[in-house]
Amino acid sequence: MRPTTVRGIRALLQRASFVLEMSADLEVGNHSAAGALAFLLSAVPALLLSFGLASLLLQMFPQDSKEFQTWIVRFLGPINLPNAVPKIFGQGFFAVGTLAAVAGLLYASRQFFSSIRKTLKVIWGSPETSPTLLDSVGAFFLELFSLILLVVVLAVSESARTLVYANQDELDARVFDLMVVLVSVVPFLILWLFFYVTLRRFPLVKPGRRQTTLCSLVAVAVFSISAEILRVAINTDQYELLYGVIANLVVVLLNVSVFFTLYFMTAAFLFVEQHFDALLFGRYYRHWGEENPPFLDKLLFRKPRRLREQFGRSFEQGALVFEAGDRGRSVFFIEEGEVEIVLPGSGSSKVVDSIQPGQIFGETASILGEPRNATVRARTAVTVLELPPEVFGFYLRADRVASRRIIGTLAERLKRANSRSAP
Repeated sequence: MRPTTVRGIRALLQRASFVLEMSADLEVGNHSAAGALAFLLSAVPALLLSFGLASLLLQMFPQDSKEFQTWIVRFLGPINLPNAVPKIFGQGFFAVGTLAAVAGLLYASRQFFSSIRKTLKVIWGSPETSPTLLDSVGAFFLELFSLILLVVVLAVSESARTLVYANQDELDARVFDLMVVLVSVVPFLILWLFFYVTLRRFPLVKPGRRQTTLCSLVAVAVFSISAEILRVAINTDQYELLYGVIANLVVVLLNVSVFFTLYFMTAAFLFVEQHFDALLFGRYYRHWGEENPPFLDKLLFRKPRRLREQFGRSFEQGALVFEAGDRGRSVFFIEEGEVEIVLPGSGSSKVVDSIQPGQIFGETASILGEPRNATVRARTAVTVLELPPEVFGFYLRADRVASRRIIGTLAERLKRANSRSAP
């Protein structure tokens, strides 16, 4: 394999490792189940509304009941009772179903998008300021409209698919193939648009357009393949009315669960992509100096070439890394060599400490946002990683043991400085 191919595979496995670890820590599976349940709660009133409208259409066009039965069989299974459709979708069902649908859709749509927002907040965090009442009301109506549009478009596309196959014998072969492609592409585009819009709108830190587009396309493609495999494996056409409803419900539940698992995994991947350098450094730093780190960590994170290419710097012996009073906020991690900390004094400078490989320095100015309080000079030839403040800041927030480790380092450094200054 070419080195670039190996590096690409390794980078993908590193990201996958972070996504799986985050999914386990944040219990994304539970959030996926909650999202699936919220969607089903939203789809039920939408389906009732569709059936209620169908009742109205049957009353207006009773001669078309056979064509309507062909369409409804795709959802309920074969109906072998005479005049079943007019009886099922009568006036009473229309009135009750429509009222229940309107009331239920208002509530369920809010629950649906609220479930998505909560999970994305778990991944990205919450804003520091609370939304205003006007923002909340506007968001509610936008979410309601989006859900109704999503359900309607998917229902219309499924109806179009049924009509196309029902009239296959009457259509030219090329026209039929083109229509099949069109009715298959529309649901794919709608689901992709749902991924893209929500993942661009809801997170606290917006992912990039290109990354969101590509990740959403991959996720929806995987979902489409999964749904097709499930459709072939569970042929619901062989069941009668009751069992047809149950079989279709099982298929829908499985598809929705897969959909939301892919959705939240995609969100986690976009989050990892945003903060990949900080996560990579955290894993590298965590196992620094260990003789026997876990096998996967040793394989994927032992020598992070990406960090060296982006943040690696070298200093000759005696060179200044930074001086007291500098405004820089970068944090330095020593990979090779040794540096010494020099405190400026009246007429002379005093070396108060030395820092070895595997240790961090410059963190005080980065955390407090103040000028450097000491000068750091290379005691030997030194190789370091110069971490930008945003990378180091996220490392402190994301890594479970980072704060404790930094506090321990500062305490040990202060202890050494006190011992040296003691008479």
